[in-house]
Amino acid sequence: MKKYWVLICVFCSLTLFVLATIFYPGGTAENVNTIGYYWAKNTISALFQPNALNGDVNSARYFAISSVLIYCVSLAFMFKSIAKNAATAFHRKTIEIAGIGFAVYAFFIVTPMHNLMVVIALLFFVVTVLTLLHNLYLQKKMRLFAIGLISVSMPLINAAIYYGDFFNGMLPLVQKTGTFACAIWFVLIYYSEFDLKPKGSFQLDPSELEGRS
Repeated sequence: MKKYWVLICVFCSLTLFVLATIFYPGGTAENVNTIGYYWAKNTISALFQPNALNGDVNSARYFAISSVLIYCVSLAFMFKSIAKNAATAFHRKTIEIAGIGFAVYAFFIVTPMHNLMVVIALLFFVVTVLTLLHNLYLQKKMRLFAIGLISVSMPLINAAIYYGDFFNGMLPLVQKTGTFACAIWFVLIYYSEFDLKPKGSFQLDPSELEGRS
């Protein structure tokens, strides 16, 4: 059951997120009179506000907050597990500390301190993913390394659009693509590590047991 715990959490988080988009009253930055949630026009953060952009009470809010909470808890668990099989003690400590820090501050993005938490979470995110990428390179897991480069590029492009204040119309789509791509990448790394034996573990070969009987 432990092996599937992360998948269950991610699935629950995604389900709650989809429910949030269904219950979102409406309004976009371009047109406050739209009805419902537009995946290509509404940002994720629109789901966390007390009121939707059209002025109605945002009934999607609690679904969205619950979704982020479950996802961030699963992130912290994944980073702690991934760190156990890191290439060096430095990578182990950095992935665990920065990864859990990223998960914590990412959750607080749903609060009124959104802008500040985005900055802090982004800093922890950059440290975490750079360490993960270097760790994968050292372990010669080049397929996961390549997937990581592609996945990580999307949130960084999102940050450039957000802080550079250009191509704002692309922000909602780039934001979601980057979030989902990184989530998939983290899960793939977690399951690539899951079946590894802890360092220093020892297991007798079956033929040795037969020879002793």
